[in-house]
Amino acid sequence: MECILILTLLVICIEDIVKRTITNKSVFFVFIISCIVSLHEVNIIIKSFLILTVISLTVYKLNLWAGGDSKLLISLSPLFSPEQCMDVIVSILLCGGVLSVFYMVKNRFIYSSNVTNLPYGVAIIGGTNLSLYFFQGLAVYL
Repeated sequence: MECILILTLLVICIEDIVKRTITNKSVFFVFIISCIVSLHEVNIIIKSFLILTVISLTVYKLNLWAGGDSKLLISLSPLFSPEQCMDVIVSILLCGGVLSVFYMVKNRFIYSSNVTNLPYGVAIIGGTNLSLYFFQGLAVYL
């Protein structure tokens, strides 16, 4: 089941890079798989869901990322305990920094394009995977 989650997240990354969109169907599927794969009890899932919902909607309201990015982070929330939520955010920010540097180098030196937004879903998925790998681990990483 974890492999299905990883493959779905890979498809979302590719869609976000190519089309700059994250579909509702993909996000819903990720949420269902995340709930199935989660190692946590329901009350812990609800707490982390609420924490990451508040954080992602705040970032969305500040126009720092799009609505699909918020939905993606919320759909991944069952995978984390409330204590891990800040670790996930820090991992996402680190991946976002790497993504920003990559696109800056690409746009300045390799191929100039007039696309100004970043596929931040890639950073969200990368940060989530980093956090899962280093702090919790799923069976797919063992």
